[in-house]
Amino acid sequence: MQLAILSWDALDERSWPGAADMEPADIARALGIYAQRVITPRGSTAVSGLELMTALRPPTRAVQDPATGNWVSGHHPGSLGTQPMDPAPPEATPGHPVVVNSGWRGGFLNEEAYQWVRDVNLLTDEECTLPFAVGLDLNTAFLASTARLVVGLSGPEHFVNPPFNPKVPGSWLVDLSHNELDPRLPSPFTPTGERPTGPAWYQTHTVAYAQQLGYNVQPLEAYLRRETGAYLDPWHDRLKTAYVDTLADLGVTVDLDDRQFLAALERHKDVDPALVAVLAAIKATIKGGVGKLRERPQGRHYKEGERWPALQRPTWRPDIRAAVISKARVNMHRKLMNMAKLTGLYPLALLSDCGVYPSPGDSPLAFLRRARPGSGWSPLTASPPPPKGADAVGEIEDAIERADREAFTREPPKTLKGQIGFLLKQLKTTRAVAAELGVSQRSVERYRKGEHKHPPKDIQQKIDAAVRARWQPQVRKRRRKQAASTGGITVETRARFGCTAPIGTTDDGRFRRLTVHLPRRTRSACSTPATPGRATSRCARSSPIADGFKEVYFQDGGARAMGLSDVAINDIDYLDLDF
Repeated sequence: MQLAILSWDALDERSWPGAADMEPADIARALGIYAQRVITPRGSTAVSGLELMTALRPPTRAVQDPATGNWVSGHHPGSLGTQPMDPAPPEATPGHPVVVNSGWRGGFLNEEAYQWVRDVNLLTDEECTLPFAVGLDLNTAFLASTARLVVGLSGPEHFVNPPFNPKVPGSWLVDLSHNELDPRLPSPFTPTGERPTGPAWYQTHTVAYAQQLGYNVQPLEAYLRRETGAYLDPWHDRLKTAYVDTLADLGVTVDLDDRQFLAALERHKDVDPALVAVLAAIKATIKGGVGKLRERPQGRHYKEGERWPALQRPTWRPDIRAAVISKARVNMHRKLMNMAKLTGLYPLALLSDCGVYPSPGDSPLAFLRRARPGSGWSPLTASPPPPKGADAVGEIEDAIERADREAFTREPPKTLKGQIGFLLKQLKTTRAVAAELGVSQRSVERYRKGEHKHPPKDIQQKIDAAVRARWQPQVRKRRRKQAASTGGITVETRARFGCTAPIGTTDDGRFRRLTVHLPRRTRSACSTPATPGRATSRCARSSPIADGFKEVYFQDGGARAMGLSDVAINDIDYLDLDF
């Protein structure tokens, strides 16, 4: 039994706003809803968030001893186990025993949320004349970043000059200071938004994003983990459901348009004080649970180098906290870049998961009229964002390209001069290259001669894409031919599958995490080169991948659900192909 003694501040006003003024029946109802949707509250919401992680990924399970036949307690795969684990030195805090006892002086991870303001000298005249600024907040951004977040489950191992692998969680010492970035946007590599000044430690997601942006990544050192898993996945799913359901009870549902959403959000705090307190507690559980992964020592008697109580639990994992925040910051930067690319709008400031933009009116609607659907902030919604703001068709095409890229025997050229030289060999003339990139022939000549080494970001992205699309076509062809003759492809994904099926049946549309082997004809269809200007719908309907899932998974090769007429893949969390 858990007792909440309000006179002893059992319900912190910051996490349970208004609880002190509620009637006892309303307090009991609020605690009951929280217990039903999240977990029986124990201690603070931060402690409850940490307890929920362990409850959903228990460290042990019953296993049968092969020698005696008795059932005994054994390790639960995918959990953090029963014993605490020391972090790598750069992942620890300065007073941690690992740091103090080893004399570590190599620097530390600095994966924190954004706190950035754009230089006033970079404001345009138009921006200065706009009379308002509006703040747009990402719903539970840290929670969204925990979806399908692969983290280390074993201890760190040290490597020198390792090749970078975006699928391996850990900490990498990399120099990202040479990368040219648009000064109107914050750097994605630092919480201050300032450009790095030299080699520094970064979590895998930060380094992977640098690689996605086309930068050369050459780690000097790394602390990596061999055993990995999506430890926080069930935690994400439970808290997301709790958050969306509680918002819906307050009248803020996922089917509202922008105007209806803002109106519902404005009045939701007047609907039911108990539910408002539950909603705040759920958000505090998310934030506090992530924070508890790196709980610092407390008390004035603490001395550097001593072990404090939090270090005795397996859930003291600063590396996991760094992964969550790194992914959230990368997601935010991706959203900012998408907005700038499609609309030409740049933020004035960022604080954690809130972006501030100049606006002609005092309502977000005035700003959103300047944005476009799919540009990163529109439409407004009560649902937490998917981890990546890409469309479903685009995700599938990107996955096919990544799978093809694994067959390369050599990396494509990285320098601008080398890239232009390659494109000239492929397209034969400067006119053809200029048409492909949307620039003048004179610009192509300057790039080729090295007179202009830093093209605009959007042009560099076009150059990178054009090179990758034409690199080693024979190698790709051989790999595809081999895959088509040896059994198709394996697809691993977490996405919302929408099916034309009765509601409530096993084929009703919902999020699923699937690993399915699809037949050879699916691989052949997926090998068709993508056409320029690919679809921007967030739904991949009647694609070869969707058709393959329909036949192999939902209809089990003709054994069931033969009345199923359509399958669509929506809201892709992640998708990987192997063939």
